[in-house]
Amino acid sequence: MNANPVLHTFGYLPIDDSSAITVTSTSAQSANVSPITLNDQATLVRLRFLPKIVSNRTNPVNNVEGDLVYEKRGKNTEKFPLDRGADFVGRQTIKNGDALKLHLNSAETRNLFDGLAKLYAAAGDIGSIPYGTTKYVALDKAVRTLLDLLRKDPAAAHMIADNETFELIQELFKLLTQGTSMDELRDILKGLEDSNLQSLSASLSVERLKRVRDEFRENLGNGTEKYWQDFFKRNAWIISQVFSIPCTLYDDQAYVGGKSFSGTGGNLPDFLYENKMTKNLAIVEIKTPKTQLLGQPYRGNSYSMSKEFSGAISQVLSYKQSLLNEFNSIYVNSGGNVEAFSPRCVVVLGNTNELQTDRTKMGSFENFRACLNGVTVLTYDELLGRVDDLLGILATDDGAGDSSAAGAWDCASSDSVPF
Repeated sequence: MNANPVLHTFGYLPIDDSSAITVTSTSAQSANVSPITLNDQATLVRLRFLPKIVSNRTNPVNNVEGDLVYEKRGKNTEKFPLDRGADFVGRQTIKNGDALKLHLNSAETRNLFDGLAKLYAAAGDIGSIPYGTTKYVALDKAVRTLLDLLRKDPAAAHMIADNETFELIQELFKLLTQGTSMDELRDILKGLEDSNLQSLSASLSVERLKRVRDEFRENLGNGTEKYWQDFFKRNAWIISQVFSIPCTLYDDQAYVGGKSFSGTGGNLPDFLYENKMTKNLAIVEIKTPKTQLLGQPYRGNSYSMSKEFSGAISQVLSYKQSLLNEFNSIYVNSGGNVEAFSPRCVVVLGNTNELQTDRTKMGSFENFRACLNGVTVLTYDELLGRVDDLLGILATDDGAGDSSAAGAWDCASSDSVPF
């Protein structure tokens, strides 16, 4: 048997608490449970129910049994009989003609009911009998929800683990559980010191960014285009970092050669981005990180681009031409407040790991994309690098609460694209 309680997480949380239920296995099918005391006011008399959890295959809901034990001790005796290892009288030891009666008053009956209700709830949540000794304490719905969140998203635990952030979150939880309205909560938040609000906001931003970064990194080997379309739709700000001005996602899978943006037929680029200031559109076409960048060697000192790479360039240029040719009819029919002044094109594909071992390969790729007119080519690992850079800005002590750091979501870089 284990000397120390084993910790598990079920509907009942295993921690050392005065209200905890202690379960000690006696076999794979049964376990003794901490007693339910019915008369906590008596000093010389003790009335308890000694429960046991059992695996009942015939009727699983009947999973609790036990003994009702009444004990008396003398005035000069410190321990009750069972604490001294004494045997107790049971139904099997009653003589013919005898009757055994244990009367429960109203308080004792209520204590028995409450104890059994708690025990049945725990037994249902525990499921199979745990080995060794385990302690469980009941959780309310809010705590269950929080634990479920932490199990599904372990990164959220890092934010809560930060002492300063945790104190703020703890106070917010208290306000919410006390029935504070959203208007009242807004007023309270306005009264918090700017440094505290900035710390909380920065922590939330950093944790969200870390989750996105980790998902991005873990899926660099994912060759499913639909996954990446969904990913960039959920995190449209990543591609917005390509541009040197503030921009936003206008639409995904938008028609650029039909009667309207929501009509049938025509061409469908992956994304249309909109300049927040001029309303000018940019066309973004994505492939996958597994897309090959280079084709065969050409005369020993250069490489051709792969069929997929060249095809993606032709495809995005075709979208651009279609948009320019039919923009007036698309704009009028859709009523959209956008413009198409020589739309910029962006293609995201491949990974520079393919080029790292060969300077000739790297040169061929860089020379080719540098000479493309109106088309910007970025690889997935380059986009991931931008996310890492942004995370580095937000995670620094000096920049964590700096409004300029938060503005880095629209910052420019040497590879940024004006449009």
